[in-house]
Amino acid sequence: MQIQLVGERPLVPRPSATVGTCRQFSQPPERQVKPKSDLSHGTAIELVDHYLDKFCGRPHSIFHQATLRSQVRNGSLNEALLYAVCAIGCKFSGNPYIRGQGSSWAAESKRLLQADISNICLENIQACILVAMLSVGHGDSASEALFFRIATALAEIMSLNSPFPEGSVIDREIRRRVWWSLYMTDMWCISGQGLHSQLKGVKAKIELPINDRTFMSLHSEQLAIVDPLDHGIWAQMITLVPLFGPIHNINRLAANGETHTINLDQQVEQLAGNLEDWKQKLPIDAQMNHENLRRQQKRGLGGLLISIHLAYHHYATLLYFRYLEVQLPRSASDRTYITRFSSSVLVHTLLFGDLDQLETASRELNTNFEALMELSQYWPAISAMIERLLVFQDMCLLSTESGTHKLDGWMLRFLIEHSLDIEAKKMQVNPSSLNADSEKLSSKAKELTEQGRYLRFRSP
Repeated sequence: MQIQLVGERPLVPRPSATVGTCRQFSQPPERQVKPKSDLSHGTAIELVDHYLDKFCGRPHSIFHQATLRSQVRNGSLNEALLYAVCAIGCKFSGNPYIRGQGSSWAAESKRLLQADISNICLENIQACILVAMLSVGHGDSASEALFFRIATALAEIMSLNSPFPEGSVIDREIRRRVWWSLYMTDMWCISGQGLHSQLKGVKAKIELPINDRTFMSLHSEQLAIVDPLDHGIWAQMITLVPLFGPIHNINRLAANGETHTINLDQQVEQLAGNLEDWKQKLPIDAQMNHENLRRQQKRGLGGLLISIHLAYHHYATLLYFRYLEVQLPRSASDRTYITRFSSSVLVHTLLFGDLDQLETASRELNTNFEALMELSQYWPAISAMIERLLVFQDMCLLSTESGTHKLDGWMLRFLIEHSLDIEAKKMQVNPSSLNADSEKLSSKAKELTEQGRYLRFRSP
């Protein structure tokens, strides 16, 4: 099974490089240094285990777990990659001192990677991906974009988007998973910064990843697998990603008023069908229910299962959001979309819901914020995400203007460009009515607070 991307951009054929083998095109600007003394061999083994147990396979799938563990134990892993893995893994350590080394190890990984960037190899691509993840986790969106783009360029030079008949099954599958990880990142993270996609229009020439359990069970010298077309949970995420571009485009057209509402509704209906079709065709192991979630948790794939369904609901949020605008005329399909979607948009419930809905909406919003605040101890950038949500709440609940859920340029930035800072929407203000508006806002805030519609949570 192959996924077909829209359009095709020809790539210059290049010889492939094997997994873990660097092709040095020029001397690196700095010599490689010995590992820093504060990262002992035993600590590295422990932190790699934390990384594999808590992080690997969620935002990307770029390692074979047994192979990575073996490389760490025998000391053969690229140093830049080792420091990047440990900088992520230390976030989950129970030792405060080790947790405090994350920034130092991330900086060391970046330094070693920059010194060795002319070596074209899979390990440097993997290191770029992890350095990019560390960057976004600390709010450095510029470095995130830079290292993801370097990784994509290296992958193109290595022809990762081409069949690779050499090497073991593990070698071939890691190459495939690295390229698909970059493809999904390019569709999601790059657009989240308002940047142009590098892989838009590139035709996929490789198969989807094999079943995740099969991949984890492979041994190092294995040359073939029994059922190579048995795709697992992670492959389902890849088949969902192509819908993001069209959904993104619809929202931009709506925000800019560039097309008629009827045309937009027709496109929404088609994409809604595509989303539902994706969900209905999920294999049993990828479906969301309590029984399957427990089963996948036992297999170490529970986080991955949750991730693909979060992505599905996020895409639905982006697709149906404009139907929350209360001033829009309602057709039967509009009401269907609202019913399908607005129950998960808790701020909308706080603003327009009946009083008997407020307690549940407030409780669930508080639960969401508590979860985000807990996550912020691992990823400092989450504090900025919380502030974005608070700005959104204030704009929706305290605005003196109507149409708080109107899909304009400001709202589009909030929904799509999730890596960028966002300021409160600038409203048209009549100076003569400024005092009256201020009093109205104060009165409205008090009223909403008394009703339970306005929540005063704040990030730590």
